[in-house]
Amino acid sequence: MEAEYAAMGSMLRCGWRQTHFASQLKKYADTYTYNVYNLSEYSPSFYFNSPIPLLPHEDKFMKALSRLSNEKSEDEKEKEKDKKSGQEDKEKERNNEQENTEKDNNNGQDGEDEEGKSPC
Repeated sequence: MEAEYAAMGSMLRCGWRQTHFASQLKKYADTYTYNVYNLSEYSPSFYFNSPIPLLPHEDKFMKALSRLSNEKSEDEKEKEKDKKSGQEDKEKERNNEQENTEKDNNNGQDGEDEEGKSPC
């Protein structure tokens, strides 16, 4: 591409890197041609813009930021699991206590019914 458009020079390169315009030109070359019918291949709502490439230090920062947010979300998920398991354990304990009290009540009533007296 640079050999064909050598006269454009600094529009396509900035030092050793491609310019943003050059990356757009490569990606959407058919829209920059003389034939209008090339546009029919795209939907009417298509946005003709390439993403801006990040600088190396920006890329590192964004990766670190995404790692932090992922770690936070994983910690929150673990806390929710702990809460749910704690609630389930409490419910099981309540059910066991209710069953035990019902058994105790039934045992006490059975003893009185059979003999007519309290078991004590």
